[in-house]
Amino acid sequence: MDINENYEDIVRFFIQHNILKNVIQCEQCMNIIHLNQRDLVFRCNWVDKETQKKCYFFKSAKKNTILEHSTIRIKPFFNFVAVLLFLKPPRNKVYREHLKLSNSTFSIWSKLCRDILVKWNDRNSKKIGGPCQTVEVDISNICGGSSLILGGICRETKEFFLHPIEKKYNSSSVTKIIEANVKEDSIIITKELEIYDCLKQLETYTHFSVKKFVDETTGAHINHMQRMWRDVKINIPHHSFKNEQMLQPYIAEYKFKRTYPDLERMHFFFKAAGGF
Repeated sequence: MDINENYEDIVRFFIQHNILKNVIQCEQCMNIIHLNQRDLVFRCNWVDKETQKKCYFFKSAKKNTILEHSTIRIKPFFNFVAVLLFLKPPRNKVYREHLKLSNSTFSIWSKLCRDILVKWNDRNSKKIGGPCQTVEVDISNICGGSSLILGGICRETKEFFLHPIEKKYNSSSVTKIIEANVKEDSIIITKELEIYDCLKQLETYTHFSVKKFVDETTGAHINHMQRMWRDVKINIPHHSFKNEQMLQPYIAEYKFKRTYPDLERMHFFFKAAGGF
């Protein structure tokens, strides 16, 4: 959808994506009420023919939706999401200079969008790899701060996972994350580090390691993972993330954008928001 669409088109877009309802049943007289798309309200004007009593039920269409917060205005919020989905960080200058958002509005809308993306990520996370498939695994401090990212990518399907971990990780914690994200019978290739030694003891995986990025003898490598780290570096801002909770929304945003091409992002974001 074009971000320059007018107000009425955006309202119709929200209805199509279940952000707003087009009709509801009156909670008092059970009459069917259609949305007033200009004011985004439901007003019941039903009149009992026998008693001539009129129903005055009123309800905001934003109630119990992501638009319920008083700061959310339809078109500015729609454009806010478009900037989030189409531009790489940092975006603060665009938000403040072009969308004219206050600091408080920026914070509220940012948190809402982050929560939607994190929930989308939780719902769509699945194990990668499988029999006869190779998963490259690596750890990076590419985003700075005290948090690192443990990542893996399947060569055959290009599916991947990214999981924030604290700097005080150990072999056991790394192995648990790998087991939660990589299917059994996968071939796993990592750097030759002690933290991956536990993988050699597991019968569920075939594990190879490389001293740097390529083993010249066996040909084993983690080149796909290195390319993904370069992509992550471009798309996730280099902040001093104090913990994995601060890093998780940026990982969810990266995964969402890598999953959907530009033209599909608004559709799938608001589809996720409709079930938020």
